[in-house]
Amino acid sequence: MNLPEFGHQCVSLTRDPAVALHFAYLARDNGAECGHVYVLDRMKLGSRYKIEPRSENWWDYREEAEEAIWRSISNLHLFVTSVVEVRSLELESAVSM
Repeated sequence: MNLPEFGHQCVSLTRDPAVALHFAYLARDNGAECGHVYVLDRMKLGSRYKIEPRSENWWDYREEAEEAIWRSISNLHLFVTSVVEVRSLELESAVSM
């Protein structure tokens, strides 16, 4: 997982499923129809990368769940325990009609 070209130069993590789903539901700028939530093994990840608390103050009551790794993560597959595909709400409603 590479660092973003814009914004904070880190891999952002959350322990809050609602926050993960919020970002997975956002529109994609690459044409993809769905987002994904990667569930990671925090113990394995933490043994190889320094996970630091991160506070942006825009999720006031959830800031304690936000974390960052300030470098790219190589071999991401070693830390993934599951992947959840999240289709946009608009796509879901269009399919169910």
